[in-house]
Amino acid sequence: MDQAKLASLVIQHRMSETAAAVGYIWWRARHKSDTEVPLSEIKSFFVSEGLSQPNMSRLRQRLTADRRLMKGAAPNNFRLRAAAFAQQDEFFGHSKNEAPVPKPTPPLMLALEEHANNLSGIETREFMLEAINSAKSGCRRAAVIMAWSGAVSVLQEYVFTHHLQKFNDDAIANNILKRPAKSLSDLRDLSKESHFIESLSRISIVDGSQKKALKRCLELRNDCGHPSQLRLGDAAVAGHIEALLMNVFDPFGPKLATAA
Repeated sequence: MDQAKLASLVIQHRMSETAAAVGYIWWRARHKSDTEVPLSEIKSFFVSEGLSQPNMSRLRQRLTADRRLMKGAAPNNFRLRAAAFAQQDEFFGHSKNEAPVPKPTPPLMLALEEHANNLSGIETREFMLEAINSAKSGCRRAAVIMAWSGAVSVLQEYVFTHHLQKFNDDAIANNILKRPAKSLSDLRDLSKESHFIESLSRISIVDGSQKKALKRCLELRNDCGHPSQLRLGDAAVAGHIEALLMNVFDPFGPKLATAA
């Protein structure tokens, strides 16, 4: 699909300016391997293809609030979330006279690799990159399990370093522990990761929305940990990894030091 074809589909489907902009961001990722797109280039798309030019200040606000998108590395840059990428693939891939689109793995995994490369600590970074490489190789269940294991490890280290007393008090009060944890190994020995997440919520380390996201990730990890007929696509696995990067590794894992 070229850019003119995309514009034709925007007109054919009478897409809103926000939907058209999201479609263009998808097109750039799918056909140009651009993981993020500046607002100025979104404007150029509308102008060059003769589409009605939107109010760019209003469009920027709408794109910032759109749950399908996330901000890029530079101001006014936007990129598509993994789950939304699959939705756009399905929509545009099944448009009239459009050939089936290729798998979404390359741009999705490239974005995740860029994200994972910003993690601090060689072991954590290499572990997550190995999980992403597993997904790229088609070992989707292994990728899900590895990503979850890495996230739990980060949370355990964060709790041990910053909130051990609060966690011990809550864990004993709620029968998660029989005696206070004194070492990181004591935290690693917890048998129920769901109880660990509930405790983190009660002591306000994660909020309600983060708890729900982690519970969904844990559920998928558990589904992948046992033989079954479960089938996973690239987008589902990428969404799992992305959720953990954004809700665990980013807030609780220290960033790489930047040069002065």
